[in-house]
Amino acid sequence: MLGIIEGSITDRDLHEYHELILKIERQGDEILRNTSGEIYRGAVPLTTLLAMDTVFSKTDDILDNIHILSREILDVHIMHETPYTKMFIAGNLLEMINTSKKALEILLKLVDNLFKYDFRELGSIAREIHSLEEAVDDLKNHTLEDLYQNASRLSYFEFWSIISIVFNMDNAIDAIKDVAYKLLTLRSSYMV
Repeated sequence: MLGIIEGSITDRDLHEYHELILKIERQGDEILRNTSGEIYRGAVPLTTLLAMDTVFSKTDDILDNIHILSREILDVHIMHETPYTKMFIAGNLLEMINTSKKALEILLKLVDNLFKYDFRELGSIAREIHSLEEAVDDLKNHTLEDLYQNASRLSYFEFWSIISIVFNMDNAIDAIKDVAYKLLTLRSSYMV
């Protein structure tokens, strides 16, 4: 993001990043299709199946939101070079992305240690993700308040693009939190 503001990332670089994200999102879709197909054919208890389905669905939501965000950020960067947009990208958006990235890294730690850590340690990890999600909620609310106060200075497209980015960031971290808690539900079902 700072590369966008500083001009060290070109439009071509942004397009390449977007294409890479699209490729990862499609790979994720394929993995989810194959994995869920295997699980639905197995002898899995209904409650476990429902929890796993939620994990798959929310994981897909994370990938979809990251893809949508890459497209929206690319569009906003190309279409809007206004001081407000630059301030938004360098400020709240960058902070939301970094916070969400940290939550995703912590989620991966939870996944890697799902059957290594005890339930108390896993709960602590999930609560850490939850507090990061609350931080993004606070940023979202602050950004929306500021956006509405400055709406008269923005084009229609710029206003709605920023709103869409903010809500998609919020949706992504909400899905990260949901996956964390649903994994805890699955782990509690199979205490070892």
